[in-house]
Amino acid sequence: MWFKIHIDHWRQGYTTEALTRFLEYGFIDLKLHRIEACCAVENIASSKTLEKAGFKRECMKRKKLPIRGVWKDNYFYGILEEDFKIINY
Repeated sequence: MWFKIHIDHWRQGYTTEALTRFLEYGFIDLKLHRIEACCAVENIASSKTLEKAGFKRECMKRKKLPIRGVWKDNYFYGILEEDFKIINY
């Protein structure tokens, strides 16, 4: 899973709302067991958004994510169906 929001719409809750709806669709409608997401290590806002939604940081992968021609380190996150149920039900 990836998300990218135009800077004009940062800090308005759109990403958190969209992410929550995406998780509901994945776990409730599609009956998924696990959903994964990644973000660049220096992208603190994305890390906080993922963690707020219930994702757990599982590891860091070195120089995995190409951003503007430079390989960046990347945090790897996962959320299980049972984690989502605890937070949302």
